[in-house]
Amino acid sequence: MALRGTLEDFGLANVFQIIGQTSKTGTLVMRDRDEEVKLYFEAGGIVRCEASRRQRSELLGTMLRRAEAITEAQLTAALEAQKASRKRLGDCLIAQAAISATDLQEFARLQTSETVFRVFLWRQGTY
Repeated sequence: MALRGTLEDFGLANVFQIIGQTSKTGTLVMRDRDEEVKLYFEAGGIVRCEASRRQRSELLGTMLRRAEAITEAQLTAALEAQKASRKRLGDCLIAQAAISATDLQEFARLQTSETVFRVFLWRQGTY
């Protein structure tokens, strides 16, 4: 089933309800004038998301620092490793033993939730 429409005509809560009730697996791509967000679903539940632009507060490094899960020095080292290797920041932090894979999963879930909450504030956009 392909869902297409605008948020003005059919709200995001309704789209999520359809996906959840029908236990769909796939990707919901939403766009507004400035951003694209991809939500990945498995069996009707959100498992992760990607955003073309994240607010600073939604960046993984910012979230980990705010929670005091890593130090500024660990973040700086991981960002340098990320730049050199083109790996994801979380993978660099795990490789440096700054965080565990379990912690990364928890913060990734939190990051996804923050992005989804923000997208719910959109009044215009397409999916």
